[in-house]
Amino acid sequence: MKPGVMLVNTGRGALIATRDVIQGLKSKKSGYLGLDVDEDESDLFFESLSGQVIRDDDCSDR
Repeated sequence: MKPGVMLVNTGRGALIATRDVIQGLKSKKSGYLGLDVDEDESDLFFESLSGQVIRDDDCSDR
């Protein structure tokens, strides 16, 4: 991949390796990430989280 690649996943959350994607963003190898799915999103349904940042780093099972 070229540095700064953009990844957009609108399929299933488990199609990407979340830890690898986060590492790619932190190392600047990946420039952009667009998701409308997450493999652990079931706990987020029907909740108003618009005022919060959802941090994947805090998830111990990833």
